[in-house]
Amino acid sequence: KIFVKKSKETLLVHSLGLINISKYLIKKGLLIYFSSSEIYNGLNKDFVENRSGNTNFGDVRAPYINGKKFGETYCHILNQMGYNIKILRISLTYGPGASLNDNRVLNEMIISALKTKKVKLLDQGKSIRKYLYINDCIELIFNILNKSNMVIYNISGNSKLTIRDLAKIICKKTNSKLSFIKNYKTLKGAPNVVNVNNNMIHKEFKKLKYINILNGVDKTIKWYNLKI
Repeated sequence: KIFVKKSKETLLVHSLGLINISKYLIKKGLLIYFSSSEIYNGLNKDFVENRSGNTNFGDVRAPYINGKKFGETYCHILNQMGYNIKILRISLTYGPGASLNDNRVLNEMIISALKTKKVKLLDQGKSIRKYLYINDCIELIFNILNKSNMVIYNISGNSKLTIRDLAKIICKKTNSKLSFIKNYKTLKGAPNVVNVNNNMIHKEFKKLKYINILNGVDKTIKWYNLKI
């Protein structure tokens, strides 16, 4: 919601913002660019590091997506100039520590469930997502910082499910009611599938164990419950 509402600012962050930060780089330094699985928007499969999707320039999500693409391109230029740059395409991280007004789907559903005992989906919740618990994300980031061989890495979890199934998990854990908006329409610009391939990090860092979605959601609910 934020990057759609503030489209101009979003585009500038990933262009002028990144350019200005890079002026402070030293040759032996390291810059980490947090990219996004949105890079793959337009693809339905093969979300691997050497690919990217296609997004129309007029798409409501285009400022964010093309901003990320600009950022990645600029990072490659910096690498070619001799700087040490890592690009991390992070996919749907969740867990304790998120803002209380976080507008991402998982967090919105938890907040709604705790406050109203209701979760209302804006469509039928058939879109597929892969979620990554924050502890696993941090572990992978530090692995890449310390001993990585490549420039671009997908960072995603192993918990793949539909938004509808995720809503059911949250409702069950909070004793809430799930409902759907009548005469629904698919959310504008939202991808149907976000299934980022994490084979590269598995192979390089031998990470095969992740916090599963049931435990992760439970920890996130307990954290929000203390804050609300």
